[in-house]
Amino acid sequence: MSDYLSPSQPPRRLLAIYDLHCQPYSIGDLTAFQAGSLVAAEMSGCQHIDLCFLLDRDPLDENFRAYIRPDNRLHHLLRILPVAQSNPQLGSLYFFDDRDQFLAWVHTNAQRYVCWPALEALEQPRYLYYEIIQGAQAYSQRHGHPPLLSMPASLLEWAAQFIQQHAGPRRAVTVNLRRNPRFHQYRNAQLEAWLALFQECARQYPVTFMLLGEAHEIDERFRQLPNVVVTKDYATSVDQDFALIQQSQFHMGSASGPIAFAFFRPAPYLIVNAQDVLPHLALYQGALTAGDEWGLKFAFAYAQQRLSTEPETAPFLIAQFEALWAAVDHTRPHSTAAKQAELPAPAQ
Repeated sequence: MSDYLSPSQPPRRLLAIYDLHCQPYSIGDLTAFQAGSLVAAEMSGCQHIDLCFLLDRDPLDENFRAYIRPDNRLHHLLRILPVAQSNPQLGSLYFFDDRDQFLAWVHTNAQRYVCWPALEALEQPRYLYYEIIQGAQAYSQRHGHPPLLSMPASLLEWAAQFIQQHAGPRRAVTVNLRRNPRFHQYRNAQLEAWLALFQECARQYPVTFMLLGEAHEIDERFRQLPNVVVTKDYATSVDQDFALIQQSQFHMGSASGPIAFAFFRPAPYLIVNAQDVLPHLALYQGALTAGDEWGLKFAFAYAQQRLSTEPETAPFLIAQFEALWAAVDHTRPHSTAAKQAELPAPAQ
């Protein structure tokens, strides 16, 4: 996290610049960017964060470049933009489709902002995710916890009501399952394993699984289960999905999209099939480590927050569900009034 400007006087606001030329049109990356902006704001002495999106160039990533064009860039951004509400210091939003216009606007407002990344960094585009995770680890070392994302109170109230309506006295667990037909199909969920988990829990646990994700990712068999609610059947949005994650007992799922929000929350989670991380482990510079029986763990993670690098199996999911179920406080109501008196310290 080296690209901070140091003004002579404390700035009023941080301008967090999400350049869609080098940052992906993805839920996970935009969510992690919110956490990174919290770190940048602290280091710059800013209380408010304005988000600025540059949409003037094609994506560098070939997977996104294959279907994102000048005429649909804004459409794809607006689909994921609601995750910005997870930023508790969010202020204004700006969109620019012309880089020269953007630079002229920034220079006009130079006394108002500290830019992250620094403007000079825009001349040499780079992917920020690994630096963001390193910054979260440094933040955790200073504060005893990572930068924490949180949805607005109105969304949390909606989520509490949704859970009450569809789960009643049963406890809610959120799940996201990846079924992407475009690329990296090897990362997709092992649906038979999840079906077995849901069926086993229907017999033994007072739990309702809130199945998140896109409508096309849902297997029809899940709708037949008494303990599964397909949230997209109720036209939920991605920000509502995040609110459900925050209000649930814990989160489980594929290494995709919504997991980034769980990374910056204190509740337990289990992420499976995160094998793509292994070839890039050195880029985390110790902020993500491997080697224990789970596979991977962020250095800033809380207890019972782990990533497995293996495709999931039914026995593995059942065993890990039981461990997560035993680790949480089932007396905690699904309500924004249920504030934790003290955040648990991240595991060392």
